[in-house]
Amino acid sequence: MDYTNLMACVTCDRPVRVPRGPGRVLISTPVAEMTLKVLEIVRGWPEAFVPKAGTLEGVTQNFEAFLDRFLASTPWSAGEREEIFLLHLLPGAELTFGLARQSRNLDQWKAVQSADFLADILERSSVVSHFHPIWDLTSGQLHGWECLIRGLDAEGTLVRPDRLFAAAASAGMVFPLDRLARQTALRHAQTENLPGRLFINFIPTAIYDPVFCLKTTVDLAQTLGLDPGRIVFEVVESEKIVDEAHLKTIVDYYRAQGFQVALDDVGSGYSSLNLLVALTPDVMKVDLKIIRGIDHEPANQAVFRALAGIARDTGARLLAEGIETVAELDWVRDHGATLAQGYLWGPPQPHPDVAGLVAGGLRAGA
Repeated sequence: MDYTNLMACVTCDRPVRVPRGPGRVLISTPVAEMTLKVLEIVRGWPEAFVPKAGTLEGVTQNFEAFLDRFLASTPWSAGEREEIFLLHLLPGAELTFGLARQSRNLDQWKAVQSADFLADILERSSVVSHFHPIWDLTSGQLHGWECLIRGLDAEGTLVRPDRLFAAAASAGMVFPLDRLARQTALRHAQTENLPGRLFINFIPTAIYDPVFCLKTTVDLAQTLGLDPGRIVFEVVESEKIVDEAHLKTIVDYYRAQGFQVALDDVGSGYSSLNLLVALTPDVMKVDLKIIRGIDHEPANQAVFRALAGIARDTGARLLAEGIETVAELDWVRDHGATLAQGYLWGPPQPHPDVAGLVAGGLRAGA
């Protein structure tokens, strides 16, 4: 039997959009009173909804237009937006368990509408990487780069990562966006011929099983001829991680392939400190809120000294991110940081001046 189709990841390979064509519409509510309210609202609509098997069912010629009308039909309460679910079935399609999983509540459908720009970006793979230099404070030389995603809309305008990932989280498209970001970082770093290590962000909650979900990223690195030892996969959104065992499985998989691992925003809360114990990362990136003004903030200094001690004891490299002033740079270097990055050296660039940075060393642009 050919299992190729079964291996395709629908969540990753098919950006979510509001269906624009005809089909059946199923409306589900948790209680009879809510069903009666919905039935009263849609009475006389062209879809001709009727109760059937515990749901309301109708036929529409354009689901997108129906959804707009339904969402605007009344000021739905927060509870109704969470508890009323809609499902679109293509003409002739039989309801299966797999298709039933595509039903969404009203808030989720609204989020999908708002994220249409992201679905377009994903379908066109229209993203680029910008690169931010990371400095070795011991040698004063360039250590590597953090690879940061930017989207490009239909007009070619840059879309910030916070907007991309906020839309992805609300509309259920974190999986394809996170994968595309990792792959784009590898390809664009190779194109720019960047020296040193490549720090590539990943969101652990976007990965079900590392063997399957990360295979395309690992295979791409091999295809591009990138030494795994140059690549540092950076755990982001650590405050949202609730399954430390799952994250450790991902980290162990990366390390088994020869990659290194960094933990972002260390010191921002208890969660990141717990992860230090669970993961023992190769690089600890100190949260920029601790770095800001650290040369004259005693409380920030105390936290940094504690993290520096943990780094020494575990053998991790301590990276101070968010450096904006020479005073901050000098303080962190004198108190245990071995790596640094920040706007002191300018914003991330799509085509960094590698030669200038290498020639200028740590003081380039500072």
